[in-house]
Amino acid sequence: MSKVIVENFSVGLIDDHPIVREGLVNVIQRIPHARIGFSYGTPEEALEHLERDPVDVVLLDLCLGRTDGLFWLKRFRKSIPELKVLMLTVSDEEVSLLSAMKSGACGYLLKDSKCEQISAAIECARCGIASVSPAKLLPGLFQKSGIDGVQLSESQVRDLTLREKQILALVAAGHNNKEIGRKLGLAETTIKKYCYNAMTKLSSRSRESAAMAALRLGLIDLESD
Repeated sequence: MSKVIVENFSVGLIDDHPIVREGLVNVIQRIPHARIGFSYGTPEEALEHLERDPVDVVLLDLCLGRTDGLFWLKRFRKSIPELKVLMLTVSDEEVSLLSAMKSGACGYLLKDSKCEQISAAIECARCGIASVSPAKLLPGLFQKSGIDGVQLSESQVRDLTLREKQILALVAAGHNNKEIGRKLGLAETTIKKYCYNAMTKLSSRSRESAAMAALRLGLIDLESD
């Protein structure tokens, strides 16, 4: 199992709405070891900053007015291949998700995601673990080919129990904890415990990223629910 990263890390924000940037700053300031690297309304400003003072994770708005966020995602990644870019958007369309992930994004988040989801996604991106919200987009992502992603080695994984695999397969299929509990006849608190155990074994910071890791490692498949 991989070691938990505890060093300080920096996060950059690119969004043309000041109120969105202000809200994200408040979220990031609550993440242990995180600091704000920059906060800009245009990608041009961000690129200039990145070239002289790189950050670890960038939160990039998918739609920056008339500017294409995917164009800048590719440009950032070309200039700084190790940069982790987390896309922020109001679009929950599968095509937008697939385009972002194929272009090198390390995560995809709706702007109305809960603060805990945003924090978890940032920490996942920092560790090179992809995360996607909302969960209903996961099945389409898992079923498509050509999506690059960070994989865990076999040596990092302890064996998942049959129940943990079953639950992660349902997570991968887009079900929430309440729906999973209803399908399996288990209490929602019990489902949360199984998810936590699976997340720990897979060095993941969210149930969705644990499901993604399990699928990539061949531990589960979408047909197993």
